[in-house]
Amino acid sequence: MDFVGFYLGRAPDHKGRMLTDIWRWSDEKLETGHDFIHVLFPLTEYSHIFTAPVLDDAALAEFRANKTIRQNLLKSFMRMLRFFGFRLDGQKVVPADDFSEKSKNWLVIGDHNHWRITRILKCLRACNLEDYACAFYDALLDVATPENVSKETLEYWKAAVEEDADKQRIRHLILEAEEMAKLMSQAKTAEEKNRYYAALSSCVQEAFALAKFTGNESAVMRLGNIIFHCEQLKATT
Repeated sequence: MDFVGFYLGRAPDHKGRMLTDIWRWSDEKLETGHDFIHVLFPLTEYSHIFTAPVLDDAALAEFRANKTIRQNLLKSFMRMLRFFGFRLDGQKVVPADDFSEKSKNWLVIGDHNHWRITRILKCLRACNLEDYACAFYDALLDVATPENVSKETLEYWKAAVEEDADKQRIRHLILEAEEMAKLMSQAKTAEEKNRYYAALSSCVQEAFALAKFTGNESAVMRLGNIIFHCEQLKATT
């Protein structure tokens, strides 16, 4: 299957469906369909469904680098969030107004949607969208209890989003830099702005070096946006 063409909207999947077709499916169709999740959130590992297509290394590299593909992958993610009763609030995942109703469909021990969630988490992380994977994981932990999610499932979800030490450090530094940027925007004096800018610059320099060394392009782009925003703020001092 041509995953790159499919996610660019140029080619159908192995069942003849276009990406936008699946986005328009009802919740009922998403619930009963069992062969779409593998194309919506592809992985390089084989599924227990032996006919499911698998992402190769070249396609994965394109998924990580292509802005349009990454934007469309986020659209797929948001569609499944609505299915589960969640929504995005900035880069956080929070329960939507209809969560209590929609969660009745999947927040049950042994439900097949728990395997889908594992795949979604793995795919987002593999495609350098780990911030969204971690946000989804945090939201799941907020609603999971021993009565509705098994310990085994929680371990699968945790393994799907675990980061190595470098990625953990980059993520921490970015969050710290974003907090400094927020404080900088609220500063009342030039002295305050400069103090927050200095702290932000230290975080960004370390994070940028790590991100470049590890090939974390999404982190590089995010850091660039932070610096651009703060340079504009500094110019108004």
